[in-house]
Amino acid sequence: MNAKSFFALLTGAAAGLTLGFLLAPETGEETRKKVKRAAEKGYDAMKDATDEFFDKATDVVDDVEGSAAAAYTVAKDNAEYLYKKAKVKAARALKDLSSLKDTLAEQGENLKEDARKKIVDQLTKLEDALSKDDVVDDEINVESADDQINQEEV
Repeated sequence: MNAKSFFALLTGAAAGLTLGFLLAPETGEETRKKVKRAAEKGYDAMKDATDEFFDKATDVVDDVEGSAAAAYTVAKDNAEYLYKKAKVKAARALKDLSSLKDTLAEQGENLKEDARKKIVDQLTKLEDALSKDDVVDDEINVESADDQINQEEV
């Protein structure tokens, strides 16, 4: 029951009570009994309306709590998945970087010595930066992690 209906109920009850007093053909005792019964009915109606309101409010709160919990779980699961995926990609990049650095160090004789040295230095700095940021754990097996991510994407 909304506020307008509740207000209309109270207004109607008051108007009915007033008219009942003014137009009552019964004795005072009978009128008092009728007033008492009307007041009891009004009380019961207000109690029922209040109970209904609180029941609906409780349902809404329960629905909101359930929706919030579900949204949190989905967001948490997505964040964990993306974190694992980023970690694997960083491990793969670090492995590729090390391989490239080794290849340049061994087979880069055709490059001018100065250019080769600058490239190797830059790659070493990048490799150190990735290692210092704890982006990659030593325990990550890139191939098995790639397989896991590919299976999850399917």
